[in-house]
Amino acid sequence: MDAINNMTVFVRVVEKESFTAAANVLNCSTSSISKRINQLEHDVGAKLLNRTTHSVLSLTEAGKIYFERARRIIYEIESAKESVLELTQSLNGTLKVHMTPGTGLTIALPAVMEFMKTYPSLTVEVSIKPEVIDILRMGFDVSIRSGAIEEDDINLASIDAHRLSKAQYAIAASPEYLSRRGRPVHPTDLVKHNCLISSRQHSPTRWWFWQEHKKFSVEVSGTLFADNWSVIYDAARSGLGIARLLQIHPAQHKFESLEILFPHLTIPDRVIWALTPHMRPMPKKISVFLDFMRAAFTKEAQAEPVIHA
Repeated sequence: MDAINNMTVFVRVVEKESFTAAANVLNCSTSSISKRINQLEHDVGAKLLNRTTHSVLSLTEAGKIYFERARRIIYEIESAKESVLELTQSLNGTLKVHMTPGTGLTIALPAVMEFMKTYPSLTVEVSIKPEVIDILRMGFDVSIRSGAIEEDDINLASIDAHRLSKAQYAIAASPEYLSRRGRPVHPTDLVKHNCLISSRQHSPTRWWFWQEHKKFSVEVSGTLFADNWSVIYDAARSGLGIARLLQIHPAQHKFESLEILFPHLTIPDRVIWALTPHMRPMPKKISVFLDFMRAAFTKEAQAEPVIHA
């Protein structure tokens, strides 16, 4: 069991990027963590971690290879234990979910809350970070993000990509802004307005639309550029300008105090992706979660729209 315990400690140290953080998760001392890492390196005959006086950790080449294998082994052991429990119990254990802010806060998080109500014995750890992360290294079971319909940057050798729903951008503004600056009647009118630019979105200043079976774009500009979804959303609510926000269906009125503009002209060219470690069979907690999220998004897309002319 020492070999498995040492492997587990190593995986947690790499995931948490810190001896101290790993010790907190494993409920042991940092000296115990250091001892197990030293023992593991002695057993495998290679240095796995580079340490500095400032406690900064990095993997050696041998460490990178060992971590990839060790992470899969630990995941399999945890999944095997959970699979046995699932025979007699409801879903339990811990599900670690990463979400990017725009997708997470506007679309995924409400469905995750409903999922937790349905499966109260399962603990869900949610992390909202803007960057696309390495879910294997960070120890996540699922990462939810939006992207193009075809994604070329997903490493299918170690990651499975699951489509949860189609999505598209909604163009939205507050009643106060529309009263002050006038309501654009067509996307080309956006060039006359102050548009709020989300720099992390696809084509931040070029907004795409669809009319009469043709795709066209409008080059927008404005006085606010931000790399955080909540900044754009709050600015739109305050009446600063017009925002482009991600939704399952742009005719759904999900943004508090905002009105949706030309909902029938936006293009459904985005996808809500769920990325999971490549595992066979897939742990039940992950498969149930993915099915629940798909059903929640389908229900939302089919809901009666609220359209503002």
